[in-house]
Amino acid sequence: MHKKLNLKHAVTINNVAQLYHTKYRNIISKDIKREQLLKNTLFSSQTRIIYKPLTTWVGKLRKAFQCINYQRYAYEHITDVVDIFNHAAILFIMQENYQYAREICYSQIQLFINLSKKYNDTSLLKYIFQPWINLVKIDRWSGNDYDAFSKLDALMTMSQSELTTRENKMLTKLIYESLEKDYKICCLMMKLCLLERIKLYLCNQQYAELIYFLNNERNSTVSLNWSIIQEARIVALANLGNFDEALNITINKKLNMDSLEERVFYLRNCEIYALLPIGEKRNFDADNLFNISYCLIHCDIVNVNSIYFSLHAAYILLNLGLIHDAVKLLYSCLSISMRLEDDILKAECLIMLYQLVDGDSRKNIEDLMIKHYFNTQYVMARHKMLNCFQDLIYVEQRCHVDELSLLFEDILGYCNYYL
Repeated sequence: MHKKLNLKHAVTINNVAQLYHTKYRNIISKDIKREQLLKNTLFSSQTRIIYKPLTTWVGKLRKAFQCINYQRYAYEHITDVVDIFNHAAILFIMQENYQYAREICYSQIQLFINLSKKYNDTSLLKYIFQPWINLVKIDRWSGNDYDAFSKLDALMTMSQSELTTRENKMLTKLIYESLEKDYKICCLMMKLCLLERIKLYLCNQQYAELIYFLNNERNSTVSLNWSIIQEARIVALANLGNFDEALNITINKKLNMDSLEERVFYLRNCEIYALLPIGEKRNFDADNLFNISYCLIHCDIVNVNSIYFSLHAAYILLNLGLIHDAVKLLYSCLSISMRLEDDILKAECLIMLYQLVDGDSRKNIEDLMIKHYFNTQYVMARHKMLNCFQDLIYVEQRCHVDELSLLFEDILGYCNYYL
């Protein structure tokens, strides 16, 4: 049996972040444009989702939901219900429909409060945590940084009297009471809270604040994977112009490419070298970067992480002026994204290729973008393609049955049943 986790470690982390964030929140000018030298995406943070065509994904969720609805006994299907709610929230985020995404999260929170009362089981309150984290993500995606930080502060604060969030204080208390009873969920909470805080700092290009936070996070007994923290540190240092210190983190690692973490450090190493003056690139081997990336996406088993690695490698090669190598990688990534039926990844590949090729190749890419813009139901993918290829504004969208709205109605109807 697991020992009970001491949540005071979470408070130690949070106090540092909250005090620093509160102190500097009002004096950091939004008019100051900081140059983003290294991309802020964390490649080592998680396994990426494959964004299958929306109709396919929503259809599976609705079918699963209908099976649960038919039996109307939620207690035996808790994990299935949680999975459906979480996937639905992600789908609405990708549609940039943040209002419905929030409603799903708050409905999930209220649902498990009601179920815990109905079955007299306070352990069900632990399922309130994930929608709360999803609300943080929604705030981050929609640019509502203040509320995102406030939600994290609320979740990581032990003393309810110290809360400054606008959210319900009793709700936070219920979350804590349930988390203290479940070691596994509590560890997950602390990791995701730390990850979301790091992403918020990166999203806002608050690199100095991020380094300060990471330097004062060391007392935590439960934290993120070491490589994620180090990658965040590398990005922050490089974007502050501290190339030597950032490079030291990447080159002091054993890089045999056997793991995602090792490949990420190598990728960041190459990205920094690509930024250095020509005379300082003597240790940089662009051919090696191309070969590693090409092999990753032409092996027997290809995952989405490998494709995003190769996409970023193409971006680095492009910055080095190696357009031919970059284009070759991008065409391979495009082919795999079409095989995986990943609408978001396919859009990313097309956008990068559109900016690089010309002549007949450009015409072929334009035709593929028009077709994808017509077919995909992901609003986020359509907006990204439109920003790149503005003639897409004249392309109509294919008519689809609005399965997503039907899923939303299914979810609300399910929650209303337990009011």
